[in-house]
Amino acid sequence: MIRLQDWIDEFQGDPDYEFDKLAVEVGEQIFARMEELGMTQADLARQMGVSRARISQILRGNDNLTLKSIVGVAIGLESRVDVQLKPVRSIGRLSRRDCRPVIRMGAHMVGEDPPASVLAAAA
Repeated sequence: MIRLQDWIDEFQGDPDYEFDKLAVEVGEQIFARMEELGMTQADLARQMGVSRARISQILRGNDNLTLKSIVGVAIGLESRVDVQLKPVRSIGRLSRRDCRPVIRMGAHMVGEDPPASVLAAAA
């Protein structure tokens, strides 16, 4: 039987996996900041001048956001964006931590949990 971590390790460094993981992490950060501010999706949509459906898309991670869109969300959440590219520490098999992209929104660091889609697929 394959372990979840083995399955996750297999996809480390795969561009599609890394993109999906990052999209979910960004959505989680946005949602956490909204909760801190007591802001609803409708509130954020009004703040940004977009539809509530657009905010829902962003939160689900179903969209390839541009940097401009991410900055717009951050401004709507009274935050700023800080993107860092982290070097891979070893050649060969990459660890989950080595591959993990880092995006900060305000003081919030992205989580390290795998995306829900990965957990559901492994179940």
